[in-house]
Amino acid sequence: MGLREIAFMLLAHHSRDDLSHTIKISIKTHEIYLCARCTAIYSSLIISALIFSYLIDLSTLLTWVRVVLALIVGTPVILTWGKQTFTGRENSNRTRILAGIGGGVGLAMLFYLPTPLREIMIFGIFGAVFLILYFGKIRKYKKKYQEPLDEESDLPRGNNLMAF
Repeated sequence: MGLREIAFMLLAHHSRDDLSHTIKISIKTHEIYLCARCTAIYSSLIISALIFSYLIDLSTLLTWVRVVLALIVGTPVILTWGKQTFTGRENSNRTRILAGIGGGVGLAMLFYLPTPLREIMIFGIFGAVFLILYFGKIRKYKKKYQEPLDEESDLPRGNNLMAF
């Protein structure tokens, strides 16, 4: 795997068959594909962190209000991603971006919680992400490659891979 493929997987982290999940940026003769949901999360996280640092003081809100607001705006990103992962029902890039913006804002709000609560909430979110990855994506890939073998080629049926 070359440097271009590694960069593609890091930025898009979708196969070339799933380019509908990405945003294409053209720079001269180069095309860069970015995951739509992650681009929205990271850009809104940075912008929100700057806004919460310099313009809006979240410490004026009660802690439980901050937690509830962060969950309200941040939960849709996990729900839409989980729905797409488990059911196979595709979301549009518009849905991915809008949910990603909410996820970034919600995550930025969590950074301004008191210390023990902040870590618990952030680890809880990463735990949910891990569960979605494990029970959705990883199990799907395991199932795909544990299909019954074709007697002639020792490859899963319907697979177009070449045997060496």
